[in-house]
Amino acid sequence: DEKVEKYKHIENKKKEILGDVSKLEVTLDKLQSAIHNPDLDSDAVKKLEKIKESVETTMNALKQDYVGLDLIKKNV
Repeated sequence: DEKVEKYKHIENKKKEILGDVSKLEVTLDKLQSAIHNPDLDSDAVKKLEKIKESVETTMNALKQDYVGLDLIKKNV
């Protein structure tokens, strides 16, 4: 049935998104630790903070995609 296939596809995409978000959360934790390393100079900290902001933006986009898939699933 086409609806079942669409539903399975959506659920698989949601699982992928959750996996990606989990990996990014680990990365954020590592970045946060590195940013608070007293041995880093200010330029390195600024670069890490920019990377952290980028990772957070990506995470937010993935979370929005997840919610969007949930909305699509309701209409399947």
